[in-house]
Amino acid sequence: MGGCAFTSTVFSVSNSVAAANPFFEAVNNLLKQKYRGNGSIIIKQDEIINEIQKLDNKITRNLIFDKKMLDFEKLYRDNGWDESYEAYFEFNKSK
Repeated sequence: MGGCAFTSTVFSVSNSVAAANPFFEAVNNLLKQKYRGNGSIIIKQDEIINEIQKLDNKITRNLIFDKKMLDFEKLYRDNGWDESYEAYFEFNKSK
């Protein structure tokens, strides 16, 4: 990813927090993969869930929601990120 402004630690407290919660490692992995230098990164919820499960296949989708692992916005905002979340539904006409 030549010229990427990210260091190996995107989220400064991730070293201490990530050990207890693979969520932060998953989000940081996706941030690093998707960063293109324009300051805006879109990560879909399912991408985060899939990345968490790649890191720890014992974590189920239900566990992610039960433990509210996706409620992370404040932690990233406190570390210099502006985050917004807009849920949407996608409908496709079946044939």
